[in-house]
Amino acid sequence: MIKEKVERKEIFVDTDGFNREQSSYNKKKQLEQNIRFLVKKLTKQLTNSEFYKDIPTNFYKAIEKAYKNSNPMNLKGQKLVQLLEIDTTELFNLDRQYQAVKDAKEPSLVNFTEYAETSEEIAKYNACKNVIEACNTLDLYIKVFPFNIQQATKNAVKWDMRKNQLVVNHHWIKDKMRF
Repeated sequence: MIKEKVERKEIFVDTDGFNREQSSYNKKKQLEQNIRFLVKKLTKQLTNSEFYKDIPTNFYKAIEKAYKNSNPMNLKGQKLVQLLEIDTTELFNLDRQYQAVKDAKEPSLVNFTEYAETSEEIAKYNACKNVIEACNTLDLYIKVFPFNIQQATKNAVKWDMRKNQLVVNHHWIKDKMRF
């Protein structure tokens, strides 16, 4: 059996999901920058990527290192912070926020894109696009009711209220309908 070579065709891009992930990643990077600035201000030391794995512990170690000369009794970082009356509320607030987004990775638009990969899926996609084009052309002359089109095509073509237009239902093309 010979498999035909079919070129993939982009049928849907989840821009909302991509934007959420991008926002989360940007927040993570901004929090890392804020933490780095605050730690440098309090300890006069730079942070590395390992620092963010356990921020409180690593901060206390940095405090011990920074005040090594003025710590003859070798007190732990927590005690030094208390004795020196260093305000750590902002750092721990940033740490709490960072824990919520620490697993965020830079998103790729390819991961949020659905493709028609078989000749049947491409044929379904093209049929839906033809229906949408015909409805848009007909709408120039007479009012086309989009929800009637959606119902007539059994949700193969959907009305997107955000974009105010008919769109191809990528779930139908990939046979992932939830009935």
